[in-house]
Amino acid sequence: MSKWFSNKFSWLAIIIASFISLSFVFCALPAFKHMPTNTKNLPIVIVNQDNQQISNKVASGLKDDLPFKHLTISSNLSQTKHRIEVRKASLAVVIPAGFNKDVRAGKQPTLNFVVNNANSMLQTNVNQSLISRVQSTVNAQLTQQSLVGMYAKQLAPKMMKTAMQAGMKTAIKKAMVASKGQAVNQKKIRQQVQAQVQPKIEKQVMAQATKMAAPFNITAKSSTDTMGTKQPNMQHQMAPMFISMGQYLGLMIASVISIMTFMSVRFIGGKWKTFLGLQITGVITAFVLA
Repeated sequence: MSKWFSNKFSWLAIIIASFISLSFVFCALPAFKHMPTNTKNLPIVIVNQDNQQISNKVASGLKDDLPFKHLTISSNLSQTKHRIEVRKASLAVVIPAGFNKDVRAGKQPTLNFVVNNANSMLQTNVNQSLISRVQSTVNAQLTQQSLVGMYAKQLAPKMMKTAMQAGMKTAIKKAMVASKGQAVNQKKIRQQVQAQVQPKIEKQVMAQATKMAAPFNITAKSSTDTMGTKQPNMQHQMAPMFISMGQYLGLMIASVISIMTFMSVRFIGGKWKTFLGLQITGVITAFVLA
């Protein structure tokens, strides 16, 4: 066994394994610096092809909700697709024509997305997370709009009836005075009153319905409690992988050198003594690397 440990190649395996493990830690790991913080600079485009009341609210709501610096609203889908193709935009949220009509009719509206996956893994993952967030935001907004619409349907007939009665009473009185007691065309007067009253009542109905639906539009703020390291550095996340990788590669090369040394020394120091020395060297190597 003394011949085994006196052989320089027996210790060379430990030295090489340690060197490779440390090289991974001190040479490869420093390449991973700060965590990416520029994802907010990704250009996002909201393409509103509907341009109606609800779709405009959805578009403006997304613009206020999404945490991106470069977020624009457009109506040109082909131009937006070209921007995504040449990587001048990261993702497009498309509100198609008929979106407002589907919501009013109680149908499930369609929301489209345009992405280009020929980008970095980080940008692709951000796009997927953004799609999920947009869907959640739009669903919350549509729930609010559905409540407003439901209350508006309930309020509109009653408010319209009251306003028409008051308007007809005043209009007929004025018409009777103007005609000096002659018969008046009530149907024509009714049409005139309805044309004057309806826009005002619609605004009042929507305002009242929105006020009634407001208590149900509750959103919760979120906070994150970060435990462990608070360093914005990828090295803390990548270190376990590189340490394990360096140890694995170092032990693999050390095993090759140790076996080659064993095959040559066993004829000098004896097969079983040399084999025992090989096992002891393996245990020492494991402790040194650990």
